Amino acid sequence: MSRALLALVLAAVWGLAAYSGWVVGYVTDYVNGTSRTELFFMFENGTLIPLAGEVPWGLVGSGVKVYAVVEGGVARVVGPPEALQTTPLVQSPVRGPQLVTVVAAKFKDAPYEPYNYSYIHDVVFGPFPSVRDFWEVVSGRGIRIRPYYTHWGWVSLPKSASEYCGMGSLSAVLQALASDVVNILYQRGVQLPNGSYLFVVLNSGLPCDGGGGRGTIRFWRFSTPYGERFLAVSWIYNWDNSTRVNPPALAYIHEFGHNLGLHHSGTVLEEYDNFWDVMGQGLYHWVDGWWLWTGYWLPGGLSLPHKWYLGWGSVERASGGAFYVSGGAGAYWEGSDGTYTAEYRCGGVYEQYIDFCGVIFHKLGSPLSSGRWVFFVPVFNVTERWSSGANFLDVGQSAWVGGQRVSVVWRNSTHTKIVLGDPTLDQLVGANATFVVGAGAATIDSVAAVYIRSVMGPSIARTKPLVSYLAPFAYLDGGFSVQQVRRAFDSMWNVKWVVVPYPGVVVSVGGPLANGLTRALNPPDRPGVGGLPFFFDSGAGGIRDARTGQLWRGSAAVVAAVANGSRVYLLVWGLSGEDTRRAGRWLAECVPPRVRAVVINTTDFRILASWPSGAEGPSVCPGYAYTSAAVVGAGAASIDAVGAAMVAGGVGVLDAEADLARLPPVVYSVGGPLANRFTAQFNPVGGPGYGGLPFYYDPSAGGIRDARTGAPLCTSNCFVVAKLQVGPRTVYLVWGLGGEDTRAAAAYLFHRGSWLTAARGHAAVVARWSYIQHTLSSGSVNVGLSFVEISRWP
Repeated sequence: MSRALLALVLAAVWGLAAYSGWVVGYVTDYVNGTSRTELFFMFENGTLIPLAGEVPWGLVGSGVKVYAVVEGGVARVVGPPEALQTTPLVQSPVRGPQLVTVVAAKFKDAPYEPYNYSYIHDVVFGPFPSVRDFWEVVSGRGIRIRPYYTHWGWVSLPKSASEYCGMGSLSAVLQALASDVVNILYQRGVQLPNGSYLFVVLNSGLPCDGGGGRGTIRFWRFSTPYGERFLAVSWIYNWDNSTRVNPPALAYIHEFGHNLGLHHSGTVLEEYDNFWDVMGQGLYHWVDGWWLWTGYWLPGGLSLPHKWYLGWGSVERASGGAFYVSGGAGAYWEGSDGTYTAEYRCGGVYEQYIDFCGVIFHKLGSPLSSGRWVFFVPVFNVTERWSSGANFLDVGQSAWVGGQRVSVVWRNSTHTKIVLGDPTLDQLVGANATFVVGAGAATIDSVAAVYIRSVMGPSIARTKPLVSYLAPFAYLDGGFSVQQVRRAFDSMWNVKWVVVPYPGVVVSVGGPLANGLTRALNPPDRPGVGGLPFFFDSGAGGIRDARTGQLWRGSAAVVAAVANGSRVYLLVWGLSGEDTRRAGRWLAECVPPRVRAVVINTTDFRILASWPSGAEGPSVCPGYAYTSAAVVGAGAASIDAVGAAMVAGGVGVLDAEADLARLPPVVYSVGGPLANRFTAQFNPVGGPGYGGLPFYYDPSAGGIRDARTGAPLCTSNCFVVAKLQVGPRTVYLVWGLGGEDTRAAAAYLFHRGSWLTAARGHAAVVARWSYIQHTLSSGSVNVGLSFVEISRWP
């Protein structure tokens, strides 16, 4: 029987057993991190009866009048049919001024006033962080929090806490408290407008209640001396005396979220398991707020489904391929077990207090079975407070979400690029990347060149880890990855540390015989990850297509995009170093097709084979106007690294090939004057260099000397970074006493070298460096670099 027909059948007996009224409810937030949601049928005289059975969630606090039958002390909603069809996703957007009244109230037998009323006023209406500031920010200024009435001082309630507790159910107690406040205001000539909000701040908790805060789910009906009024009410208990020092801004902001109609935003296992939403958890930070330099519990913003629910966020359907999302404009797709949304959160007014940026996933759950209409789905276990797993992916990471492969391939401060399904080559162009150079690159100077090109490029991922560690994003495949340390908590609130590699799509440059990482994903003599059919046939000495048996023995290279586990990889390799460099050039200058892998002819850039098939033929190569170049020293025994510099979006050349007249306006010369003849032109061994550059390598001292004073500056763990204006070109010299020093010099230029890049004319610095380490139970890991400047010029 349909719901509408059932209502018609019941209509015959409504005159005897059915009552008119409203569906209302409230959420109790307990101080131990749990909550309880209670729904009631409110009679027209204000009486509350607990609700049973399925309740259309959109009716709660909506002000829509319905009918209910009462049996055995509980109510069951039966009509009218049009009301029963209400759903949460079609409710009207919350817009415009929201009128808020704040009253501080003390019980008749408790004259204690824990703090001055102005303190409460600032929590609600003051500057950041406050109820007004938060909700106006997350709504995109779509709403305005406006004080309707503020009573400066504490009012006295007509009853003691114990007298209120003797009134019956807790719901009756809360309703009586609010009604008494409404009447006190009326006696002062204040009539609250319909559809407004009321904060009742109490000077102590109720002995009959263990809650720390309560909020109605949208509006309750109140009978007042001036007629019927629908009000949304938050009750705030002074359950923590430390709030006199640490303003409980989060508690007020959170309860107001319930007033707007929101439930909690945790996971299916833990109700508050969410840093990213005010209806989940907060983070404690010391900030310079309205209460001077003060410790606040701060929310991390509002999640996209909640913005969508309130009419503040836009969500577009993503059917596959690549798309861009931000914090205010996200995407959704139908997964195998429900509807999923994705948004990007990074660096907002409140998000700045979270230690990481990332793509946040949500699953829309049933409001009838779960008690809240949104809950989180665990997809990647790096940022969770609880043990349920987290809903967070950083750039370069990949996971299965709702039956879909989801990969994050690019991000900046406001937007991110997501790929649904297996990533294709065209989708990875310009991705934020971590570069891995094959073992054939005999010196780490080449890795520094790749790093300096990638970090100076427009698509570098700027990640804020737990502490501002400084780390490179490129390394030899036999080396190690500098790690990030992120903070997490177990279910007992014990802090733990999670170590994850620095983010970025991993670009592995060098063939399976020269590069261990490429070999693991694209092994010789057999298909690779995901069925990648192009492999090096060691017996035939060429690249073979496993599908057709086709073999290419010269002038050929493979470029492939593969998702493996939780990472996305781009493999670039050829039959020789020159083929690898040409493959890098093809990726930088041509338009990759929408396939997952290709074999190209490195002499004319013709696509010889593709996977899946369909892209064979001449490449589309419009060419590229490069603004910068990376020159790698002759110590780079393999030009794989130069290919990696090309992939990073610039010109990559060995120093023997460097012709200054033909290079772009900005040149990064990486490698010391003993290893790089291009560097030696400007920074020769044994004496001052171009333009009077005083820092040079002194072979007699085995270190770096300052020609101005004659003093030896250092003999280990140090480097020179110099900016020289050479005709129309800016040349940056980046070199150290060893390869690892050169890599540190590249990191310095990116993280600390803004004064160099902004300098007018010549400038240089000598700095020492060391690794920052973090100790775990499994041992120590390198988590960044520390720099100490020894000398500057001028």
